[in-house]
Amino acid sequence: MKRLKKILKITSISLFSIVLLLVIVYLFLPKGPRDPMEFDDPYQVSRDAVESSNFMASTGTPWATEAAIEMMEKGGNAFDAAAVVNLKCYV
Repeated sequence: MKRLKKILKITSISLFSIVLLLVIVYLFLPKGPRDPMEFDDPYQVSRDAVESSNFMASTGTPWATEAAIEMMEKGGNAFDAAAVVNLKCYV
């Protein structure tokens, strides 16, 4: 009986510690996708936020961007557009 009480005590302390750690981590996470995240820009370039009501694509080359936009206009999703960009860049 004493052994069972000891095991339950250790288990409850462990679970409480895990829950407390998760609460602390949650408090420091950004509160949603619309909160801007800051990062260190080595070039110190100011970049404006971009929003779109339909869709957008940003790639390293203009023809890859056009291919991604064409794919999304045809009803594809972001994954389809990324696949087309990879094909366009390497083929």
